[in-house]
Amino acid sequence: MTTNKVQRFVYLILVPVLLSLWGCSRYQIKQTLEAYSTKPGFELKVIRTDSISPQHNKDVSKILSYLKGIKEVYILKFDSVKGSTTENQKLSDKLEKYIKSAHFENLMEIETKSLVGLYLKKDSNGDIDQVIFIKSGGRHSLYIWAPHSKT
Repeated sequence: MTTNKVQRFVYLILVPVLLSLWGCSRYQIKQTLEAYSTKPGFELKVIRTDSISPQHNKDVSKILSYLKGIKEVYILKFDSVKGSTTENQKLSDKLEKYIKSAHFENLMEIETKSLVGLYLKKDSNGDIDQVIFIKSGGRHSLYIWAPHSKT
């Protein structure tokens, strides 16, 4: 009987902590992109998918069907002429570390002088939770993050 009480106690403590860590990781990437957007050479655009209107355009309608469940897309651009390549490398390293620690699926990765990668994270139901695209290195870098909205 005592073992069951201990197990319940552990579950009551552990489950909320794990859920909060999961939420923090999503918040962490948003916070990182927003922090880098204030540094020289970086520019952040947040596109709300409800602001995109197909206006009788079949191509846009197809694209919107892939964005189902995604309310915002974060696009962070970097220009090495305007900013520090060291800062850009720090961001790239942070995102790579996040992708590995959060167990993203590597859909595509090409690494030469620069890194080009597409990464996908699924939730416990197997549904897409986050998509990250990275093109880092060279004069211009691009970081795109599209989190699935749970609401």
